[in-house]
Amino acid sequence: MTVDENCERLAREVASYQAIMRRLDAYTQQLETEARDLQHEQTLGQTILDVLPDPILALDCNGRIVRWNSAATRLFSLPAGAVPVPAVCATALPCPRCFGEGCPLRRDLAPAERQVRITGPDGMPCAFALSAIPLPVAGSAEQILLLYYRDITELSAQLDKENG
Repeated sequence: MTVDENCERLAREVASYQAIMRRLDAYTQQLETEARDLQHEQTLGQTILDVLPDPILALDCNGRIVRWNSAATRLFSLPAGAVPVPAVCATALPCPRCFGEGCPLRRDLAPAERQVRITGPDGMPCAFALSAIPLPVAGSAEQILLLYYRDITELSAQLDKENG
C-alpha cells in the first residue's frame, strides 16, 4: 500500500469517525432536551399538586410514599424522600392488606371513597373523605394508589351538631 493510499484510507476513517461523533452529539443534545422537558413536567406536576389545599399521597406497591403535596406534608409531618407509610397514614388506607402478597394494587382495584378521622398536627381531630384512586404505571402491570384526602371537618362537625 502506497503512502497516498494510506492517506486516503485514513481520511475515509477520519470522516467516518467524524460522522459518528456528529450523530453522537446530536443524540446527546436530544437526550439533554428530553431530560430538561421531563424535569419541567415533573416540576409542573409537583407545583400543581402543591397548590391543592387538600392532602394527596401516591403510594407504590411496596408501600412507599412516592409523591405527595405540601398539604400532606403538613398533615402527616412527612420527611423528604420516598418513605414507608407512617402509621397515621396506614390507618386511613383503603384495604388492610395493602402492599403485601396478593395486594389489590397488583391487579385492578376499583376507585373507593370512605370517611376517615385523623388527629392533625395541632392535636385537633380532622375528618376527611378519602378517595383511593388506582393509577397504572406506564410499562408495568403494577399500579400506584393515589390517596386524596378532602377535608370535611367543618361539614362533619355541622352534621354532628344537627344530629345532636
